[in-house]
Amino acid sequence: MDVVCPGFAADCLETIEEIADELGTVYRSNVPKGQKGVFHYIPALNDSEQAVDAYLTIAEQELSGWI
Repeated sequence: MDVVCPGFAADCLETIEEIADELGTVYRSNVPKGQKGVFHYIPALNDSEQAVDAYLTIAEQELSGWI
């Protein structure tokens, strides 16, 4: 099973703990006997310099006049 959390801009410790560890454990413990259950947590897709630059641009635009 491949799991991605598209609502998150970056992975935090809570995401890693609850999704990657806890959900992975629940999934693996419920795989029928004789079958191979593989769990993959796909890290945040927005974790890049380009994403950070985009967030900065949006924040600067939205905060213009405030700061």
